[in-house]
Amino acid sequence: LPDYDLRTISMGSPTDGWIGGDQVTYAPGYPSIGGKPPQNVMITDSKLWHFTGSQWTEARLPNVAGAPPNGQITKVNMFSATDGWLFAALDTQSSVPDNAAQMTPDLFRLEQGRWVQVPIPVIQARRFANMGQVAFVSPDEFWGVGDSTWWTGIPESSGGYQPTVTPLIVHYDRGAWKVIEY
Repeated sequence: LPDYDLRTISMGSPTDGWIGGDQVTYAPGYPSIGGKPPQNVMITDSKLWHFTGSQWTEARLPNVAGAPPNGQITKVNMFSATDGWLFAALDTQSSVPDNAAQMTPDLFRLEQGRWVQVPIPVIQARRFANMGQVAFVSPDEFWGVGDSTWWTGIPESSGGYQPTVTPLIVHYDRGAWKVIEY
């Protein structure tokens, strides 16, 4: 698997499990400026594999905001072959700092054999949130920690936003969210 970065694995049973990560590719990006050579752009495409019995096969997440989910799958946590959670850091989060709805962590739950995106409350306008670690109390309750990046300043067309990073703690309990920001 060249250029693949496998980040997480979780087995729901001895014969059923999931691996998540990303594939890195490079594409022509920025043209030559001031005599400097052109720069390539790194693209991360989320990748997911499902183990069923005896082999791993590639699986897909559902489209997010109408587009394929590019980015990284950061955590998979299975409780059984039919019950699990998947956390991702998708590219839609960082590309639109004025659209707060696209700046929350991406979270999916396995429902009837398909990954379904779970709505997460908007952390705050111009904040990109990332959950780096998750601790489950039960299949329906977890705590997550990570960071929240606050974009301040003027729009990119006028010089750009400036990031400020702060700690983030979230608690999910049977559909109810509590967000603790610092």
